[in-house]
Amino acid sequence: MKRKRLRPHNWSAKLHVWKASGEELVALPVRELNDVRALKTHLQQICGTPRFQQRLLHGSACLDDADRLVEPIDIQLVLLPLCTASKAEEAELMTAAREGKASEVEAILNRPQNPDLQLANRWEVGPLHIAARRNHVDVIQLLLEARADIDGFCGDETSLAMASAAGHVEAVHALSEAGAKLDKGRNGMTPLRLSIERGHAEVVRVLLVARANSSKVAHGETPLIQASRLGEEKIVGLLLESRAHLKKSNCYHQPLMSPLGWACQLPHTQIARMLLEAGLNKDDVCTLDQQTPLGVAARLGHLQIVRVLLEAGADKEKVCERAGRTPFGVALVQGHVQVVRLLLEANVDQDKGCGDFCGATPLGVACRLGHVETARVLLKFHAEKEQACGYQGLTPLALTCRFGHAEVARVLLEFSAETERLSGHNSETPLVLACKHGHPEVARVLLDAGADKSLPCGPRRLTPLGAASGEGNVECVRLLLRARANSQSACREDGETPVSVAASRGDENIVHLLQQAHSVTPIDATMPFRVPFFGQLPL
Repeated sequence: MKRKRLRPHNWSAKLHVWKASGEELVALPVRELNDVRALKTHLQQICGTPRFQQRLLHGSACLDDADRLVEPIDIQLVLLPLCTASKAEEAELMTAAREGKASEVEAILNRPQNPDLQLANRWEVGPLHIAARRNHVDVIQLLLEARADIDGFCGDETSLAMASAAGHVEAVHALSEAGAKLDKGRNGMTPLRLSIERGHAEVVRVLLVARANSSKVAHGETPLIQASRLGEEKIVGLLLESRAHLKKSNCYHQPLMSPLGWACQLPHTQIARMLLEAGLNKDDVCTLDQQTPLGVAARLGHLQIVRVLLEAGADKEKVCERAGRTPFGVALVQGHVQVVRLLLEANVDQDKGCGDFCGATPLGVACRLGHVETARVLLKFHAEKEQACGYQGLTPLALTCRFGHAEVARVLLEFSAETERLSGHNSETPLVLACKHGHPEVARVLLDAGADKSLPCGPRRLTPLGAASGEGNVECVRLLLRARANSQSACREDGETPVSVAASRGDENIVHLLQQAHSVTPIDATMPFRVPFFGQLPL
């Protein structure tokens, strides 16, 4: 049916709207309005009632939203209450919102029907939630116009949080423009946190422009810490542009780490560079256990991060953890040879940094822990190979033999470490230490290098064979016998031989080995055995 349109004789004439009580509500120039829908929208601002609950009567006729207003007429406003919707009608609204059918949603709201469902529990989804999750912007605007609860929860999330988590920029913009609370969310599930968690940089941009709180702590971290942990470079850049890093809470929060700490740990090299360029302190403690960024990177062996921090001027001599170690000492203990080399090239002080590691020197640490390549690098940088290194006063080679690291011993011998040097509290040779503590592979390396297999040492004047026999180290005894060590010569300060020492321990295997190596006569009964001798000696 063709709608009737009347041309006004006077464009300055006014259209009058009256309440049901007979009181005039408003008088508006006709030229300011196009149609009935525009008038209802204007009246919504005055009376606070959504246009879906308004009915405009002219005479006996109810005006349709699409009717044009071109004459200065009198209109009566009738406000309708929301009708009680049945379960079927609520389901119909949910279906239309889910499928994005704006015309159907508008028709349902015009009944007028409540835009919010009577939800049984807080985990049920309402029409606005589902429209936000699916980015149906037209439906969102209709529901908001009908005064749907813009900040209502579904679980721990609002409609804005759902749109942010889904990465729907248009829905986020519509909801934020409509006045949705930007920082609302249970259990820390705020729109900004959810968008960062999912990596939606454009949503983050919209929220920051709308002035979302970029310093709000949730689950022990601020947005900048969260983005740094997740490696979201674009989001970190947006947060830095919003100057979030200038707020102290964004730089460090007690339970976790600072943004720079996360970037150094995971590692996110570009983010670390961005944070440093933004002015975050490169030497500040960044973890709960008092580590610095350089200490974190050194501990985990992240070479590129270490290089970035050194280029930024990080203090390479600063103690970076509670144990008292510097980054050099941390990398040394962990065996990260490339980081050790980089720090040495940066002229780090080798005499500092091992902290409470038994007072050891850097080379001593590498020898004790068996870090072969680290020991090689230290020796190339002129580490002192004969200096007592803290653990019982042993030299690096002696310490290596004590703990059985054959490959480290080989490296030290390549750099001409002394095989006969006495060290430690007992003044023992490296070979005696290897045999005493049962490390045949190390003993073989020393013998191949020409170590003296018969040299007595220590307060008890033990020979290598005597030390091996006294401790019951069968493989070391075999090795020394193959190297033609003398099983009959005195091996202790009391004059006992290896055979008598093994017999006194009751070690039948070693006694037989020694007897087979040399034609030994039966042992005299006057010899001071503490236990019976096993077997019969050959005549």
